[in-house]
Amino acid sequence: MDAAPACFNAISRAMPLLRAETARRLVREGLHQERIAEHLGVSQAMVSKYLRRPPRGETVLSPKMVEELVDASVRVALAEESRGRVPAWCPLCTSLCDAGLSCSLKRASGLTECLRQDEPRAQNRAEAVLASLAEAEQRIRRMPFRHLMPEVRANLAMALPDARDSRDVAAFPGRFVQIRHEVKAASPPELGSSSHLAQVLLKIRRHQPEQAAILNTRFGDDVRRAARAAGLRLQVLKRTRADLSVRVPKAPPADAVVDPGAFGIEPALYVLGQTAIDVVGKAGRILDHLSGAKDQP
Repeated sequence: MDAAPACFNAISRAMPLLRAETARRLVREGLHQERIAEHLGVSQAMVSKYLRRPPRGETVLSPKMVEELVDASVRVALAEESRGRVPAWCPLCTSLCDAGLSCSLKRASGLTECLRQDEPRAQNRAEAVLASLAEAEQRIRRMPFRHLMPEVRANLAMALPDARDSRDVAAFPGRFVQIRHEVKAASPPELGSSSHLAQVLLKIRRHQPEQAAILNTRFGDDVRRAARAAGLRLQVLKRTRADLSVRVPKAPPADAVVDPGAFGIEPALYVLGQTAIDVVGKAGRILDHLSGAKDQP
């Protein structure tokens, strides 16, 4: 019988320990368990188990090699995390291959615990979200959006499909700026760049999970009339002092929610949609019915 390949030994004997040590390091670096699970290709429950009770037992690797592999894996994970993505291969697979201890990431029967060639990765989802935001921003530039620009300035955000916190929501750092008649983003979209808008969207998604994008605009009687004339469904939110109570009915889904504002807080309209482009389309419908915005460049 042929000897088991090195990658088999790495997976069956070393991977649990390496995953556990990598998870512990990534927690100290500030990553939440769901994100660590994505990087390591395991469930969040497994990451929790690793953190509670690290694996014990014999390993084919020396303590020094374990430390070196974990260091390398953490560097790979943090580098990709800084770009808002998860790589196609888990960092441990990459580190094992770089050390010559695993196969060359080629397809092999029975190795799906480590090799995930066909699994959709969060990298692709993040890139799709950023691309949708970039395209939506280009459409805003071609619209008379200044007529909807709030005093606090507008921003556009979109969440990853499994967003847990504001780090999983992309928006435009610096919000939108108005230069003469054109409104445009101050900088390209990034994950985790709009805490307030992300929190509003995440609260709405608890009740309407299909809503993945949000845009804040000014609000007044003219905007209310234009939105209704455009056929949009509005839901008014409640405020308790300075806190916004975001509770919307599960059905039918709202096209936009209204923050009535408070003392020192500007009223706002939050336009919702399944994509950033969908949201900008609804804003365009409001502008089509907004007095003063028609037929203006």
